[in-house]
Amino acid sequence: MKAITDPMDAPNSPAQGLLVWNQTGASSVAVCPVCQAAGAKRMVLRTKSPQSGQITVLECDGCTNLFCEDLKPFHYEDTTGLAWATDFYVEQGAAVDALIEPIARLGANRVKRYLEIGCGYGFTTEIDLGGRFELVYASEVIEHVNDPQAFIEICTTHLAADGILVLTTPDAGSIRQETPVAELLLALSPGHHLILYSADGLSHLLRMAGFEHVSVASRGHRLIAYASRQPIDFDTTAPLDRTMYCRYLTQLLSRRDLPPSLERGLRHRLLKELTNAADYDAAQAVLALLASDIDRTYGFALDAVIPATVLDQIRSGAVTGRFGAPWCLAGILYCAGIIAQNGRNDPAAASLLFDQAARAAAAFRRAYVEIDIDEGETSAIEQDAPGQSLLSLCRVDPDATVARIEAAGNFPQAWITRIFACLADLGFFRAAARLEPLVHDRSGWRVANAVGLLEMLHHRRPAAAVDAFASAWDRALTAAPDQDGGERCRAKHHEVLARMVIGDGEGAATAAMDLLGDTAPAWVTDEARANLRALLADHPAVRSIMKALPGA
Repeated sequence: MKAITDPMDAPNSPAQGLLVWNQTGASSVAVCPVCQAAGAKRMVLRTKSPQSGQITVLECDGCTNLFCEDLKPFHYEDTTGLAWATDFYVEQGAAVDALIEPIARLGANRVKRYLEIGCGYGFTTEIDLGGRFELVYASEVIEHVNDPQAFIEICTTHLAADGILVLTTPDAGSIRQETPVAELLLALSPGHHLILYSADGLSHLLRMAGFEHVSVASRGHRLIAYASRQPIDFDTTAPLDRTMYCRYLTQLLSRRDLPPSLERGLRHRLLKELTNAADYDAAQAVLALLASDIDRTYGFALDAVIPATVLDQIRSGAVTGRFGAPWCLAGILYCAGIIAQNGRNDPAAASLLFDQAARAAAAFRRAYVEIDIDEGETSAIEQDAPGQSLLSLCRVDPDATVARIEAAGNFPQAWITRIFACLADLGFFRAAARLEPLVHDRSGWRVANAVGLLEMLHHRRPAAAVDAFASAWDRALTAAPDQDGGERCRAKHHEVLARMVIGDGEGAATAAMDLLGDTAPAWVTDEARANLRALLADHPAVRSIMKALPGA
């Protein structure tokens, strides 16, 4: 194949050195492996893989799918890969809930026989499997093959007349420069993924194969496709039943024959589920088992600073093959921090655990760089854990919290805003005042309420506090519906109090009616109303004015 325009520009940033985006409109003559259209194809990006060298990703303007210019399938049958690859997959890489979700929507009662076509050696074409199946599932497979029409034909061969074919695959629509690098590399998997499908492109492929009823939707950087010759009679967007998923993990963990890495990975996933469900007692029990396993297997404690030798082993592990820690260490520590903060009410311990989660995540991401990969959850923990650490620390040492932010110099603005609001809510006004000049984003109701508290109780400027609280209420009215109504009501409660302090009885009465009157928002809680009535009990003048207002 011959490039017919100039090469693409250099990488757009050092952080994305693995991805060279097309900034010039460069193209190359190629035949699309999906729709077979020949001609010039736009170059999207170039990347590399340890196995295949440089890879160019092209886009077909006909079917809108992306594909690698040189479609050479990885020789999975020749090697089992790197020695630690299986441990990475079962401990961290595999999103088990995402694998289960697409088929859980069908319900067990409608499926008698189920065939899963996976990413093994692929010897299924000539095998008699004893009949056809109501469900054929191929999760994250089709992107690995260079002849998708032949692959769909294999799937169809084993499908019952009224059966459902279910496919999942990375979404070509996520291949954009604004997508986080970790997600991009996961979707691209250079050297392994040959074709990335758009929703329209995958739908077209399935209809070409004879399926009359097709549903393809994008969810979380991947596509989930359902194809059938009969109408699809179930909800293709239903969320996974997390309680059922927890039962599934628990049942698997009851087995006695699990390899240590698989058991560790399943327990890590159960820990995440229980922590996210705020079942902190059950999560603590699972965490204790993981802590014992890590101490026994790797020789360090979860509730202490990670030894420097362990961090060094993690950073060099992709080269040496010896990591000295489980792949899911950062996730375990992050959950432990949440349990300490919300379950045990121990913010000092939580801050330490979040710090260790950030260190572990950074060390693993350094190892990923050596093998030209990245991983989304570890990347998210590295970015999020430092903020969570300071959000916990501000409850026990507000001055140290502010000092760390000041020393960092470039701490994320979103976290500065959250910590500023937390300090003000907790009554640490001197520390909040130190942080106030660093708060550049003042668009949310929480930060406006925090400014009002500082004006009222630290700067002693009640008139300015009234303006801040009124602004906080206006912003609270447009906040997301799922934000806690009781918390939002505090801004109005504070406004009423500040107006009474400056002697504005009429303004206080009018403000109180925003919570107590007929036009109060639906999310105003009974507790908020009761608290405001208690405040007004000793202010008969304000209550008298309220009685004369509309909606009283």
